[in-house]
Parts: sequence; structure tokens; C-alpha cells
Amino acid sequence: MTREPSALHPEELLAYDEEYQVIVCQQCKYALRGTAIDRHLKEVHKILRSSRHPYMAYVSKFRLLEPDEVINKSPNEFPVPFLPVFDGLKCLEGSCEYLCISVKRMQKHWLSEHRRHGYDNKDWQPALLQTFFRGNSLRYFTGPSKKTACGRNQAVKRYGSPHEIQTLRDGHLTPSEGELLQHFQTSTFKTIVRGEEDLWRFTIPQIAASHQFLMHAILACSALHLAAKHPLQQQYLICAYKHQSIAMPMFRDAVAKVTEDNCHAILGFMHLLVVYSFGAERHEDSLLLVDASSPEPDFLSSWLYFRRNGCTLLGDYKELIESGPLKQLCRCWHLPEITTEQLPQTKDVLFVALEDLITSLQSRGELSMEDCQVLEEAGHNLLYAFVRADNLGTDFNPWDAVCGWPMLVSLQFTHLLAQQHPLSLILLGYYSLLFKNLQGHWFVGTYPLRLLYLIKGGLENRWHCYIDSLIHRWEDGL
Repeated sequence: MTREPSALHPEELLAYDEEYQVIVCQQCKYALRGTAIDRHLKEVHKILRSSRHPYMAYVSKFRLLEPDEVINKSPNEFPVPFLPVFDGLKCLEGSCEYLCISVKRMQKHWLSEHRRHGYDNKDWQPALLQTFFRGNSLRYFTGPSKKTACGRNQAVKRYGSPHEIQTLRDGHLTPSEGELLQHFQTSTFKTIVRGEEDLWRFTIPQIAASHQFLMHAILACSALHLAAKHPLQQQYLICAYKHQSIAMPMFRDAVAKVTEDNCHAILGFMHLLVVYSFGAERHEDSLLLVDASSPEPDFLSSWLYFRRNGCTLLGDYKELIESGPLKQLCRCWHLPEITTEQLPQTKDVLFVALEDLITSLQSRGELSMEDCQVLEEAGHNLLYAFVRADNLGTDFNPWDAVCGWPMLVSLQFTHLLAQQHPLSLILLGYYSLLFKNLQGHWFVGTYPLRLLYLIKGGLENRWHCYIDSLIHRWEDGL
């Protein structure tokens, strides 16, 4: 049964395409000008003003291009996700390439532009068309196509790149796996970390050709990326879980026997595990760093366990990796030192409030001396993490976020977190603010904000004021 637009989560109604920087209404199937979104919600979907705030707060997080900027870009893939595909026509006269969706319009085009009658199959041909916008900004574009047995035109996946990896060592990719790999190499690779595009598009798949666990990790992330683009199509999510469940046992076997041959693949997998874990958390309700059902020691989430122990696991091959094809990914092994002079002279008001709270609870006997020290150390390390983020500025990326504070907190702290100790949860909530400027990454999105609400739901009322302050910072753009 179709739900009313007002009953849909903002991400379900309004999809953000990070490549073209547009918001697409998933019910109307076209992009919206940034200044027209509020009016669209009001006039088309009849959403009351009091109910439109979550939608407008959601879209305010993204940079949106003007229609003229969007329609003048050349799409890198066809079809573009979220947009419908129309059976249309393409003019064949010289370099004209006029596009429309009716014979009548094409005939009119030939009379006005080419000064004679045009004829089907000679002067124009069938083509699959899409458009981002409607009305005055309507502009069709097309891509390679073919007729299918089911009687409808569908876009053809582009194959044939010299860098395309079509086979595994022990067998061939199935057609559906080939499509996932193609999606990864035409779309997903651009969405991981800026400046590493060639590494993810070419180098990682080339390494994966000889290591099945890495290939399945690629396919899992590709499927999860599609699930983020098409949140109502559950088959992508199921596919992602399937490939990841195949990859993890293979990866554990590889980690148990690290060699010169597989060390690069292991490092690549550890990074894709972060992408997958964050992307999957959008659909789960866990505490990001810890999971009571985790197979890893100390209840650590798998991504965090292998990140924390990566240097140890790969230690014998560290020099080989740092001079190899994935040397870009070794940045986290050399976190810059921060001196006392670099720490802010005036601490954030929330840090001060947390320090005062820890001291107060300890003095009243509500907090043991040991737990007090563990929490103070975690808070101090979190302050360092925010300073590092400020120093990196716009260069701050997901690897920096996961290689900072989570790598430094003690196992005693993660134990408190697994037990859902209120102060450890509040610190985790503060950590989520580090991801605020990373929500343009599909695998991050607004998950950290949802994590704040999840944390709040697990706390008694007396702690809610601390989480509410963090939620306000997120939603108010502070």
C-alpha cells in the first residue's frame, strides 16, 4: 500500500544525487529547484507547514546546483538513478541530435530547423530519454540503448573498459555481479573519498581479481550504494548483505595468514568494511563502535576491531604496503601529533559541561574512580579529534573520522559503551558531530543524527538535555 508523502521519511521522499547535486522527488520522479522545494511539498503533496520542517532541514544539508548548471553537464552514466526512462526519438541530421518524446514534435522540429519533412528510421531513430527537470527547465538527454525481449527499451550497461575486471581467479562473475562491478567502476568509486578515485576505480578491482573476499566486498558496497539511491527497492539491500556474508569468512581466513600476496587486498578490504558498515548502519540500530552481538572481542564492531588491529595484523608487511599500490590508504598509520599549544584556549561549552558532570558524579559516589579516569581520558582524546578535524579543514574525510577517536579510546571505555553507560553514550553522541560535514557521503548521510536519537532513546530523562544540545547543533548547522 502506498504511503502518503507526509508519512515518508525525508530520505524516502526526497533523494539526493551527489553526482549531479540535485534533489529528486521520488514520487514525482523529477528534480526540484532548491528554491521551489518548499512550494512543491506544499502545493503538490499537500504537506502542512508545521510538517515540512524535517524535509527542509534534510535538504538544507546539501549543496544544490541551479537547473542550468545541471542540464549543461554531460551525464557519466545512463540511466541516471531516480529518474524515469522515456521511449523517445533522436534526430539524425548531422550534429543536431535534437531529442523529444513524440513523432509530432520531431516532425515539427524538421520543418522548422531543417526546412523539410523528416521520415522515421531515416531522419530520426528511437532513443531512451531522461530529464532532470520539468517545465521551463526540461532538457532531455540520452545514452546507449537496445530493444529487450519484454518489449520495452532499457539502458544498456557500458562494458569494455580496458580496466574492467570480468573474472575471478576461481570462476566468472555472474551477469548480476558484472553489473554490480560495473556500477562500482562507473559510479560508486567517485563517492568514497575525494582524491582517491583512480585507486577505487582501477587499482582495487585489479587487486580483487585475485582475491575473492575483496571482490565480494566491492560487490557488497556497490549494492549498498544502489540501496541508498533506491531506498524503496529492498533487493539491493538483500544483495549487499549476501555478498558481505560471503566476504567476511574469506577475509578472516586471509587475516589469519597474511602474506606478500594478500596484504594489499586485506588493507583494501578494511577500508571497504568501513564503507559497508556505515552504509549498513543506516538500516540498523546499533551504537556504531560496539555491538553486543559482534563476533569480535570486547564487543567491538567488526570495522573498528580490524581498524584498531590493522597495524599489528599487517605489521610485517608495513613497508611493502607503504611503497605499494595502496600507499594512499596508509595515512591513518601516521596521525599527526597535536601539541598542548594547539588545543583551544577556551573549551567548547559541552566539553566543560561533561567534565563538570564527570567530576560531580565521582564526588557523589555515583561514579567509580576507575570509570572516572576512563571517561576523562576518552573526553580528552575526543577534544584532540576535533582539533585534528579543524586542522584538516575541507581535507577532512571519512578515513580521518574513523582513524581518530575510535582508535584511541581504551577497551575499558568500549566496555562502558557496550553496557550503555550514560556518560559513554553522551561522548559517542558528541563524536557523531565529527561526521556532520561528511553527510554528503552516501554511506554516512544523516545516520549520525539518527544515532543521536537512538542514544537518546536509551537514556533516562535526566541525561536527555545533553543529547538535545547535540541534536540542536546538528539541525541548526552549528
